[in-house]
Amino acid sequence: MKAVFAVGFLALLAPIAAKNIVQLAESVQDLSTLVAAVVAGDLADTLSSAGPFTVFAPTNEAFSALPAGVLESLMKPQQKKELVDILTYHVLPEKVLSTELKPFQAVKTVEGKPLHVTKSGDRVRVGSSLESKDLRNVIKADNLASNGVVHIIDGVLLPPAPPLKNIVDLAASTADLSTLVTALTAGKLTGALSGTGPFTVFAPINEAFARLPKATLKKLLDPSNIKELDALLEYHVISGAAVHKADLKLGRQFVKTLEGKKVEIYKTESGEVFVKVRLSWAKVIAADVGASNGVVHIINHVLDGGLIPFPPPAPSKSIVQLAAATPDLSTLVTALKAGNLINALSGTGPFTVFAPTNEAFAKLPKATLSHLLDPKNIKELDATLEYHVISGAAVFKADLKSDQKVKTLEGQDVEIKRTTSGEVLVNQAKVATADVAASNGVVHIIDSVLMIPTPNIVQLAERTLDLSTLVSAVVAGDLADTLSSAGKFTVFAPTNEAFKALPAGTLKTLMKPQNKGELVDILTYHVLPEQVLSTQLKPFQAVKTVEGKLLHVQEWGGKVRVGPSLLSKDLKNVIKADNVASNGVVHIIDGVLLPPSALAETIIV
Repeated sequence: MKAVFAVGFLALLAPIAAKNIVQLAESVQDLSTLVAAVVAGDLADTLSSAGPFTVFAPTNEAFSALPAGVLESLMKPQQKKELVDILTYHVLPEKVLSTELKPFQAVKTVEGKPLHVTKSGDRVRVGSSLESKDLRNVIKADNLASNGVVHIIDGVLLPPAPPLKNIVDLAASTADLSTLVTALTAGKLTGALSGTGPFTVFAPINEAFARLPKATLKKLLDPSNIKELDALLEYHVISGAAVHKADLKLGRQFVKTLEGKKVEIYKTESGEVFVKVRLSWAKVIAADVGASNGVVHIINHVLDGGLIPFPPPAPSKSIVQLAAATPDLSTLVTALKAGNLINALSGTGPFTVFAPTNEAFAKLPKATLSHLLDPKNIKELDATLEYHVISGAAVFKADLKSDQKVKTLEGQDVEIKRTTSGEVLVNQAKVATADVAASNGVVHIIDSVLMIPTPNIVQLAERTLDLSTLVSAVVAGDLADTLSSAGKFTVFAPTNEAFKALPAGTLKTLMKPQNKGELVDILTYHVLPEQVLSTQLKPFQAVKTVEGKLLHVQEWGGKVRVGPSLLSKDLKNVIKADNVASNGVVHIIDGVLLPPSALAETIIV
């Protein structure tokens, strides 16, 4: 009977032992994720070979318990090395049954790092350390295979991370930071950056140093200039904190460096990080490189900060190119592209530009910014942009007096004040960054958009695309000075289309110098010697014009019409009312008003 039982028992074991580790795992439904990972890591042949091996096999549920996205990422071809490291950390290069275990053993895995294995009674646990958080339970031990044994576990084992290098050792082991290491060695900063920290280091790559003039780099590395070199290197270091990318707020911030000056950092909404250089911006091309004593952010420019004691290269970017390369000026660039000023500011200049930041534009009411960027309001946009430009001179901070007015490209003055503390205010906007040099001038970055003072009636008409014919007529009639004066006036302003609707040849005749008197009569018939808003109108009024004759104005149901009589043929519609100017108001109308005069009728005929 015993012999029969033994033969039957061996017959049951034979199919199991006949399978290798991979085949065994394939036959266990709860190890399908492990099998997929073994295939993705090209380990199937190895684990099917003679061995022997011991495999701690995580269940499907164990893999599912990894943080979201980790398994999916590991299964990608580009992550194969990391996947293999993790899988081989579950494998011992020998066969170890649970019955052979001592209460504790540290065993070397195929991956190379030790795995801690404990046994207490029948309970076996494995992990990268003896801390409870790192230990996983063997839930089914001693699954024999032809080339070893499989112990099924309830968690994935992650190899312990290698000890971090300090910042200096990290730089020394990074090929693209060899020039920085040379500079650190030439200076006195190696010892400090090997200390406990914490530090944050903006580390320029070799190419960044190569952009410096050869003579400049050579002088910096000269032992006689060690003070200047150390100051420059210290400007790349924040001491007392490991500032990770996630710690930075959106937009601009200023952080004090080990050298003593503050460095400007800008984080975009898409997560890119830039650090201010004197003439442009350095981009963080690799963030959050961990070290034992802080964190390193690798950048593509040397941070100048005004500390390079030798002449920097002449600026090569125009004002427009400079703005396009400055993350915090992207809204300004959008506005320049929407208007007509981009070509001018790419020219030879010189210009001085007061450049509002994105945050400055964001302070405007949304409706105001949308209005300015509407193609229909391009003249108003151009005027606003021109109000930020001084043409014909590159005015640096040192050139400014304590209190002065400077004429802008738009034609009106801006008021510039320099405080006793050295701050510069343009109107009420603060210059946040001064003297950003360009090949065709200089840029001063400001924290508010400069809004043009309310235009007078002539300026308002000049900025309204559909009133260009009226402006030409006002100039021909020598009325620009009058309608620019203190006033108050109300002007009913005919559109270009309204002038085109006059009988053929009429406008051309009126614009001739010999007909100036008749032109002035018609134009002044469109003007009242007081400011009258549409909200002040009664259903009907006859008002005296500057020309002297009466104009009939009626308001009914929100619709305003004006004309020399109440006959429908004489009445014109107000299509855009209450355009307020500094010296009155403009109501845009869809027809030209002709004074009830035989003389005017004769000219028109």
